[in-house]
Amino acid sequence: MIAAESAVLEVLCIALNVYRWVLIAYVLLSWAFAFGMRRPYSGPGRTLLDALDSAVLPVVRPLGRLVPPIRIGGMGLDLSVLLAFVILSVLIAAVC
Repeated sequence: MIAAESAVLEVLCIALNVYRWVLIAYVLLSWAFAFGMRRPYSGPGRTLLDALDSAVLPVVRPLGRLVPPIRIGGMGLDLSVLLAFVILSVLIAAVC
């Protein structure tokens, strides 16, 4: 029984760490798009972006309703991703 629980916790730790890297990729790509990189209209790049959006947005959108973006000049700084990182870090510290 202990081995099974240990295996489940290890898989959960791996999943949480993979999701952390997915969030980091999402943030880096959003910065690239903010600084002028164009989104691909089709192809493997578009498929990757759609997969990234479908993995991150269901978590970030509800957090965005709790924490509205901060206006800085003509731009808005979205703090929902930062809140997702904090929650994820707490989960990783508690589980791993």
